Amino acid sequence: MKQIYVNGSSLSCGGGLEPNTQAFSIYTESVKKWDNSKNVSYGNQLGVLLGVDVVNESKQGGGLDRLIRKTYEVIDSADSSANLTAKTTAIKLIADIESKRLEMLQKAGLLDNKEIAEQIIEMERKHDILIKILKDIASSHPEIREEIMKRLSEIQTEVIVIDND
Repeated sequence: MKQIYVNGSSLSCGGGLEPNTQAFSIYTESVKKWDNSKNVSYGNQLGVLLGVDVVNESKQGGGLDRLIRKTYEVIDSADSSANLTAKTTAIKLIADIESKRLEMLQKAGLLDNKEIAEQIIEMERKHDILIKILKDIASSHPEIREEIMKRLSEIQTEVIVIDND
């Protein structure tokens, strides 16, 4: 194993390990110092134990949509570097996440009403398409990038990264 990839929400990025929390005081008994809570998250600590690099893209408040989007980015990266193992693992992860999302919607009773379920799926699909369109436009036209980012920040709860290639 060359690298560990971590993605997720507060649990994955060491949420709750900020100074002046109960967890912080417990952790400081074994870990004496860190720059931020990600440094002592389970993924980063596993990397230390195994002696491998860690890419930790987790974010407090990150949800399933962000997790899926970031995983698709791993697939794109694996495609460009011809890394079949990373691509296969990422595809399996997306399938698992989507099944968990469906299970959650089912438990919430939202899939009992087929019309509502179809509307939710369609809204998510359109949301993803619109974000991609805006990212492409901002990438191609840096003169309007800041305005696009400003407006997206009004509706988006996660950071959107736009390449300036």
